[in-house]
Amino acid sequence: MPSIISKEELEELMKIKGEVRGMGMRTHAEFILKEEGKEGLKKLEEEMAKLGHPIKYRKIKKMSFYPMYLEAPTLVLIQRIFSYDDKKFHEIERFHSKFSLIFRLF
Repeated sequence: MPSIISKEELEELMKIKGEVRGMGMRTHAEFILKEEGKEGLKKLEEEMAKLGHPIKYRKIKKMSFYPMYLEAPTLVLIQRIFSYDDKKFHEIERFHSKFSLIFRLF
């Protein structure tokens, strides 16, 4: 079964330079769990594995650095798998703000 992201798109995403803290990808995973359940997160992880980048999002360390080229396909997959629009991505960002604030407090 082909991936949701074409080989050409993936090659473009892989060119993105830089690093991000794990907090972002971990928060995306927590949001998917909240909205789509365990099956939704499993689907996201399966699609990342098809791209050659198997990730267990719940094992991502929040304060560790990860290549930006892993977060970009994550966001594209979230949009395509779950048909999220701009409004839903704004919800993800609000969730991220709350999630990171709680993390900082503890």
